[in-house]
Amino acid sequence: MPPQGTTGSIQGAKLSDPNGDRAERTRLEVEFAAHLGGAGRHDQPASPVGALTELRPALEEALQTVTGLLGAERGIIALYEATTDELVTAASLGIPPSSPAKLDRMPSPALESTAGETLGDDDVIDDPRWAELVGTDASGTIRRVPLATSRGELMGMIVVSVPPAVRPSEQEAEIVRAYARQSAEVIERGRLSLQARRQAAQLRLLADAAMALTAAPSVDTLVRAVTEAACEIIGTHQGATCRVMDGCTDAITFVRVSDKYAAWPLDDLSKNLDVLTSVSTENKPLRLTREQLMRHPEWQALRDSPGRPPLSDYLAVPLSAHDGSNLGLIQLSDKIDGSPFSAEDEAILVQLAQMSSAAIETTELLDRERQARAAAEEIAQQRALLSDASRLFAGSLDLGEIVDSFVRIVVPRFADWCSVHLVDEWEDVRLAAVAHRDAEQERALRGFLQRVRVTTDQAFGAGRAIASGESQLMAEVTDELLATFTDDPDDLRYILGLRIRTAVVMPLATQVQTTVGGIMMCRSTGTPYSEVEVALFEDLAGRCAVAIERARLYGAEREAASTLQRSLLPQGLPMSSALTAAARYLPGARGAQVGGDWYDLIDLGEGRLGIAIGDVMGRGIAAAAVMGQLRTTARAYALEGHGPADLLERLDRVVQGVGLQLTTCIYAILDQHSQTLTVASAGHLPPLLIPASGEPRFIEVDPCVPLGVGGVAFEETCIELPAGSTLLLYTDGLVEDANDSLASGMERLRRAGRAVVQSPDELCDRVLEKLDRVGDHHDDIAVLAVTLARRPTFASAQGFTSLELAPESSSVATARHFVAAELSLRNLDRLVDVAVLLVSELVTNAVHHAGGPVRLQLAVDTDTVRVDVGDEVPDLPLGAPADGFAQGGRGLLIVEALASRWGVEAMLPGKRVWFELDLGDE
Repeated sequence: MPPQGTTGSIQGAKLSDPNGDRAERTRLEVEFAAHLGGAGRHDQPASPVGALTELRPALEEALQTVTGLLGAERGIIALYEATTDELVTAASLGIPPSSPAKLDRMPSPALESTAGETLGDDDVIDDPRWAELVGTDASGTIRRVPLATSRGELMGMIVVSVPPAVRPSEQEAEIVRAYARQSAEVIERGRLSLQARRQAAQLRLLADAAMALTAAPSVDTLVRAVTEAACEIIGTHQGATCRVMDGCTDAITFVRVSDKYAAWPLDDLSKNLDVLTSVSTENKPLRLTREQLMRHPEWQALRDSPGRPPLSDYLAVPLSAHDGSNLGLIQLSDKIDGSPFSAEDEAILVQLAQMSSAAIETTELLDRERQARAAAEEIAQQRALLSDASRLFAGSLDLGEIVDSFVRIVVPRFADWCSVHLVDEWEDVRLAAVAHRDAEQERALRGFLQRVRVTTDQAFGAGRAIASGESQLMAEVTDELLATFTDDPDDLRYILGLRIRTAVVMPLATQVQTTVGGIMMCRSTGTPYSEVEVALFEDLAGRCAVAIERARLYGAEREAASTLQRSLLPQGLPMSSALTAAARYLPGARGAQVGGDWYDLIDLGEGRLGIAIGDVMGRGIAAAAVMGQLRTTARAYALEGHGPADLLERLDRVVQGVGLQLTTCIYAILDQHSQTLTVASAGHLPPLLIPASGEPRFIEVDPCVPLGVGGVAFEETCIELPAGSTLLLYTDGLVEDANDSLASGMERLRRAGRAVVQSPDELCDRVLEKLDRVGDHHDDIAVLAVTLARRPTFASAQGFTSLELAPESSSVATARHFVAAELSLRNLDRLVDVAVLLVSELVTNAVHHAGGPVRLQLAVDTDTVRVDVGDEVPDLPLGAPADGFAQGGRGLLIVEALASRWGVEAMLPGKRVWFELDLGDE
């Protein structure tokens, strides 16, 4: 260790012996070098000059030794800071605390080369500032000892205050210079070590910053990370990063300040000052000292503003894109260690700026890609929404379904609630649909909107949109605006309670600018509606309006076509005590065009009923017109008395002759008295026979071909119908299904016929229900049900009797006596004469033409006497009138004149002719 004494006598005694002088000098140099070398290995420097603080104890001991050798009372070791031309005190001895810590811009004598080898008069410093710093009086002398390395680099100097009488010897001066050289070398090593450690620390921080920049999810986060990294790496009280955009008209900025500047407004950034022109436009770094800033006119406002801290040194580097364009800048000021910004600071900040620029470009590229993807996804979602909406709108021709689809699309995705009002045919505005995200509130809202009358002179709501034909965006809905919606206090409280924040009203306008209604969409929460959203809503509303107009046109056309078709169908069905009937016609639910399905019941007289049903191929008004022609023609032929096969043949020629569409048809004649059915088909599905008891079955009838094909003979089928049975005729729309076979549909129909019903009406409804034809269905449907009453037969009637007659003339008398006896037995003598006359005519005709036995049957019911005469000859009798001289031909004329009813029925084999007399007749 250096000697502890400080007086000149001690040092002088040590240097009196030359050999001892050299030994002492060597010992002191080694000892001091070792001391300083150990101090230079400290690991935590504070700053380029202040980082040598850990050397302060060794420097103070060196100073103590030097002052002792020079006989000085006080002194300092001042280190030179080349960047600022300052000498900064690093160690002191006997200096009062009030002395300045550094001297700025030392005069040239203090910074001269240190070539001198002695401490003589040339080392005396006359600058009065040294006297102030060291604290000497007028009688003392201030001497310096330069701290220079062996390469001649000046590191600082030792400055001491020496009494006037003390002058060091050459040996003492050599020892002092040795101390000075050793101190300079150690200081240099300390500075180099500090610089290396500082650079290592900065590189570590720079690497950490690179990781942070890579992980930044957005430019805002990245700008913040850049600022914090710059302040940490360089060590400053202030820092800011600006990402300048749109020609410096906008910027993303983050500012960081320490507690020292907590009261300083953050908007006092200098990014727009002329002093930064070289940074933002020329892409060049800018490093300014406090003095340069003080002299710059653009900083006058900051410099002169009261309450602001003094300006500090300033460093800014540009953020440059890969193409050389400017992205912004990083700004730093006021280093924490008080030192000015160095070239090394600038270099490492440039590295940070380069990394930051690349990160900003990458992040913004990713942002643009994300935004492009988000925009594409939004466009795709909007297109999907519009496409789905179009499908919903196009998939329905029901007005209610269309507007309900609209509000369900909008709520809750775009609105808390939405309502649609439509203009009806009387120009009144009526609520058509409403939806709310909450089901309970939806009921209350519906009631409110139904109560409130919407008019076209209102300032708010659907009425305004209908009147103006334009959309209205209300980013903020005020209570004053809502007050114009209603005058009723309760309703006003209700609508204010909805807390509508933002709303859009728009017209429902078609492409030809026909306004069919208005829409109101409201949000109580969330962001206000935007113009982009309104454009989407208008597109959606336009599609809805077109669908509404189409549905209305469809409804009108369908109503017209349906009215035409129904006018061509029977307006009523013939009924009697022996027969009841019901029919249903259901037009197809899709498309405005009706089909050609038709049916008819024709009263042919004498207890016979013509039954017809058909289906014209094709749709629309043309098919309905053909249907009308065929029905009229078939009725005319039926009334002329043509049988089923004959009637179909005639209709076939009509269809061929006028070029009408092909049509299927069934025609049958039902004899209510004999309860027989004669039927023929032209390509139509077979009738279903539903007995009063037992399994339903389809009547086996030759289907043949549709009318209009030509060249075929239609076949008749004759069957007996059980009493109380029902005949069901139908068109193919009842049993055909696109997802199933025709056979399956007919089997379902057969099973549906098992249902226990009380009337033909119930049967029609049950069949339609069982075959799922109550709601929507594709094809037209016609259903015709005819039920026979449970009339008594001969086998069950009161006083039923029968007689087998031989085919000979004597059988006529036998028949007369048989009938007279049976009627007298039942106290019906008043009917004997008429009954005997009529049975005589029928039996005479049968015996004359029959080749086999004749069967006579007589039955007395509660109100009727019935007589049947049957034979095996199939030819039906003709009722042609006879002339005045003819002996025959009067029989049927007599029957026609005297019987209450009469008829002829085909049987297997043969036929039967019958008549009835009411018991009320005399």
